[in-house]
Amino acid sequence: MRYLPDNPNLDFLRQEAKDVLGALREADPKAVLSDAQRAVADQYGFRTWPELKAEVERRRSTPPTAEPALARDLAAAFDLGTVKAPLTPISYTFMGRRWRLETDRGAWLVGPVFEWMGNDQVARATELQERARAAGVLAPKPVHAVDGAFVKRVHGKNWRVDEWMEFGPEVLQPVRSSIARHVGRVLATVHEVAMPSEYVVKPFAPGHLTYRHNEAEWDQLIAGTSAAGKPWTDDLVRLREGTLRVLEAVPFRQAAEPMVVSIADLSIGTVRTAPHDELVLVHWDFAGPHCPEWELAYVLTHWAIHGPANPGAARAVIAGYRERAGTAPSLDPSSFWLTITAHLNWTYNQFCSARDAIGDDQRSYAEGELRHLISDPFTVTKIERLLEDLQI
Repeated sequence: MRYLPDNPNLDFLRQEAKDVLGALREADPKAVLSDAQRAVADQYGFRTWPELKAEVERRRSTPPTAEPALARDLAAAFDLGTVKAPLTPISYTFMGRRWRLETDRGAWLVGPVFEWMGNDQVARATELQERARAAGVLAPKPVHAVDGAFVKRVHGKNWRVDEWMEFGPEVLQPVRSSIARHVGRVLATVHEVAMPSEYVVKPFAPGHLTYRHNEAEWDQLIAGTSAAGKPWTDDLVRLREGTLRVLEAVPFRQAAEPMVVSIADLSIGTVRTAPHDELVLVHWDFAGPHCPEWELAYVLTHWAIHGPANPGAARAVIAGYRERAGTAPSLDPSSFWLTITAHLNWTYNQFCSARDAIGDDQRSYAEGELRHLISDPFTVTKIERLLEDLQI
């Protein structure tokens, strides 16, 4: 599920449709623009292209606003200068709404981060981000406050800042093979510059990629969803008793290669386009210990399994990785254990959020995710098909 920005650009959506058309024609040369427009509309949660265009007009006419004090206090916290204009809304994400802040010293992208993301976490992510930028990866330049901190508490939330960077439309499924190949090159570049880590992954230890909710917690989620009268209770039960249990049975295997501090979230929703099929990586906050094999499995899942993926995307990602690194990690079902754990936790958390949502933004986001999780579930069969495809 994709989400329109707060002030959507219809020209960007047209470009997204043209990009999707290019990918569709790789599989079906007879595909036409209306097919791509319908695919774009569907990914944004609309039945038709005209319905999507109508929502664009509605959003542009009623953009969200922020208290003037928020702009002033963010500028003061990060020493960004004197505010010149009200905050401009950019988009609502799973961590909250991001804004453009203009001061007499320039323009900035400001956004909230999760409560657990303190300065140590973001500083680590920022070091990787700067290493990757130096190696040619396109990414915004992070900003720190006078005291060196990358995270500041403002109006009850943790915030971080990047220098403003202009970039193009979002990337939607299916992606052209040229884009998927570039994803592989970028991932290999990040692995090339990643900092070494002595971390050892311990299954079921605390952490989004390792902890798994136990049976009692899933039962409580189902009972609470049912008690709240939510219409997706039966869907949650079917997921839990079906595909999620099969995913849980995939065994864990300790990495044979050294761990590194890597980006940990190179998914299709965390990039924007740039000229010549280049990509801008806009989300680095989850950076942490990973091994290249496991992260490659994660990237393949998001670019070649989720959504209406291009049948050639997986092979293109691997080809791009090899172009940069010379070789690519071997994969088997156990390579996806961390990806599966992340999916289990994402599923659990989105059902919680949809049930307990506060405000229209959070409710709309969570319910959109539920529609995707229910209609297009991640399965072991899809992993097996991907691995078979890579052997062809």
